[in-house]
Amino acid sequence: MKIKTCMKFVSLLLALLMALSVFAACGGNEGPEEPTTTAPVVEQPTEKEEVTTTAPVVKETTTTEEITTEPEVTTEHVCSYDIVEVTVPVTCTTDGEEKVSCTCGNYYTNTLWCEGHQFGDWTTTDYTCTADGEKTRSCHCGEVEREVLPARHTADDEGMCTVCGEVAYTKGLVFELIGNGSAYMLDQYQGDSVDVVVPNFYNGLPVTKIDGGAFTRFFEEGPVESIKLPKTITEISSEGFGGCPNLKHIEMAAGNPVYHSVDNCLIQTESRTLVAGCVNSVIPADGSVTVIGDYAFADCMGLTEIVIPDGITRINVCAFQQCRNLESITLPKDLLYIGIQAFFRCNALTNISIPSSIKFVGLQAFDQCYNLPYYDYNNLRYLGNSENPFVLLVDVTIEEITTCTIVDGTRVICYQAFKNCHNLDSVLIPESVVAIHEDAFEYSGLEKLEFECTEGWYQTDSPEIAGSGVLMENLSSPRDTATAFMSAGKHWVRNNVES
Repeated sequence: MKIKTCMKFVSLLLALLMALSVFAACGGNEGPEEPTTTAPVVEQPTEKEEVTTTAPVVKETTTTEEITTEPEVTTEHVCSYDIVEVTVPVTCTTDGEEKVSCTCGNYYTNTLWCEGHQFGDWTTTDYTCTADGEKTRSCHCGEVEREVLPARHTADDEGMCTVCGEVAYTKGLVFELIGNGSAYMLDQYQGDSVDVVVPNFYNGLPVTKIDGGAFTRFFEEGPVESIKLPKTITEISSEGFGGCPNLKHIEMAAGNPVYHSVDNCLIQTESRTLVAGCVNSVIPADGSVTVIGDYAFADCMGLTEIVIPDGITRINVCAFQQCRNLESITLPKDLLYIGIQAFFRCNALTNISIPSSIKFVGLQAFDQCYNLPYYDYNNLRYLGNSENPFVLLVDVTIEEITTCTIVDGTRVICYQAFKNCHNLDSVLIPESVVAIHEDAFEYSGLEKLEFECTEGWYQTDSPEIAGSGVLMENLSSPRDTATAFMSAGKHWVRNNVES
């Protein structure tokens, strides 16, 4: 009986445990899951069998709940560039820039190209006989474009203005079309008036050039005493006023972009070159002139004296050619260059002082200047100044010399200085010499040329250009040096020498 009672108690206990497990599995309690216990199956013994009671083995099984998460759906961003910002404004003359952006922050830039000024119509103020007119037109940015309409006369066949009655231009001027028919050049003067007025315009086109030799038909008998030039002139050829021996006044109209005049000197402004002078010229000493140009005073018969102020370093080709009454000329102390035939046929010239700064004297620069104060010494003829009379070695006094020593202090050995000295054997060049011009020993018998200073000598076609040409080396052999000079036919100059 006791055994049966005990078995019933165990069965009841197991049933209770199974009920609790089912309740927990159905979520009856919140919180962590409790392990589920499954009651073992117990076979009931028959009455005749002995019942042996063994404690049941309980196997605990843990069940974990699986949680499934839905995957997140993503969409790719596509930039929409619809935010436009001008970062650099465009103007008529400079490019601009714009920034094109997306809301995400991405952006790119575009260049805004400038298109230049957009001018409106021209507004015109008419010229008169004495006052310029003007054409103007404006852009929206404020820029104004202007064109000057130069004052001009309306001339009849006699050169008189039909509007104001004054002289429009001098009768006898001959013009020639240039620039593909866009302008006129003064080609020749065939009149007999002493006062010449060149017009701004001829036949409706500007007069822009004075041709070389425009006045040369007169030469010594030329009547012209005064020349007035218009501001339209932009080119004056060499010898533009040759043949005006009695010229006393020369004037350029104000406002010329290339030339100006002062004290009867016509000056090319940018190059600071005096291109034309006359009897009454006073060369400015303010630095506005550094060069006396080609033929600037050529054939000026009335010129008797002139002062070339300090600061002028060049007297160009034929600058004072055939100034036959020129007696005195003062040269600047820093003069470097005297061009070919610069004083050719200045027969009356007696007073001239050559500065020791000189480095180049052109062929026949003083030819037929019979009254110059030459200085003869040791069979050689020099031209210089009161302190140094040996600046230029010009010539020999006798062609039969066999050898010579050039005086220390000599700067330049001029063209053909030893021409036809057939018996000449040797020459010693002192250290003071800075230039030996081509043909200095033309047709001579020179065998030996010796230098006191053998360094820094160049063989060149352009002695006025420092450092040009070929550096001469190995001048230690007088015989080889003479051969090199005689065969070259070029100038020899020594550079980097103090004046």
